[in-house]
Amino acid sequence: MRHIKQQVGYMMISVLAAASPALSLSWNIETVDSNGDVGEYTSLALDSSGNAHIGYFDRTNYDLKYAAWDGNNWNIETVDSNGTVGEYMSLALDSSGNPHIGYYGAGNLKYAYIPEPATLEAEIDIKPGSDINPVNLKSRGVLPVVIIGSDDFDVNQIEFSTVTLGGASPKTKGNSGKVGRHRDINGDSIIDLILHFDMEDMNIDPGANALTLTGMLLDGTEFEGTDSIRIVPPGDMDGDGLVTSDDIGLFVLALADGDAYLAAYGLPANIPGDCDGDGVLTADDIHSFVDLLTGRVGSPIPEPAALAMLAFGGLALLKRKRKS
Repeated sequence: MRHIKQQVGYMMISVLAAASPALSLSWNIETVDSNGDVGEYTSLALDSSGNAHIGYFDRTNYDLKYAAWDGNNWNIETVDSNGTVGEYMSLALDSSGNPHIGYYGAGNLKYAYIPEPATLEAEIDIKPGSDINPVNLKSRGVLPVVIIGSDDFDVNQIEFSTVTLGGASPKTKGNSGKVGRHRDINGDSIIDLILHFDMEDMNIDPGANALTLTGMLLDGTEFEGTDSIRIVPPGDMDGDGLVTSDDIGLFVLALADGDAYLAAYGLPANIPGDCDGDGVLTADDIHSFVDLLTGRVGSPIPEPAALAMLAFGGLALLKRKRKS
């Protein structure tokens, strides 16, 4: 059988030479591993960058070994050393470039691979201090998020450049380039990480009821955390999903006494009341609220008309209070 293989090899070389008489091959030969009697039953594959991955048998120690070129150096490791293992192997790479090796070992067919690292579950708190985590999609403000540290999750090991929420990266502090702030938020004596995300940079589905933050630690371990949210349309002061005349009095209340509105509805007044998207509730939101109310968004309404509508709502609210 060996003689036949050699003859076939000679035939292939003859054909190549005949097709290109001037063909000359310059081989670059290097020693990958010289530690003992190594290299039998070799199997080789190239990754998407053209780097070589080699599985081979170490006869000195009867082990299965693996060598990978990273572009600068060979990285060599022992894959299996349990008995006489590593003969008759076959190596292939998956779509991520990870090696998979099938081989003979101690009378058994064996398979070795590198499993995908498990994703760590992190605890996050969107809008700390709020239970319902209201979100106004029209806001041009920021969304605060806390990543909760624990004995099993060290927030100091987070690689900031990998963190995203709703497709957005966390804000940096001015020109310093610093991201986030470390402090103990929940009083457990373990440091947490506070991040802020620009609402304008986020891509949040209007029907979403939760957001998931993803990222990686410095060692490459992936993590993710999810918290619920409640989408609050701007101008929807009573939380029924619509902007109607029922919201006028509540808008006046939120504008005049945000604490009273918070106590009554459990929402910071600026969440539904921020109708112009600047992140705060002020008199500047009056026109935008009236636009939403009348369905004439973008059509300026004379200030007297806007104020008259709000005054009417304010009177209606006072009447309710007196009756109660």
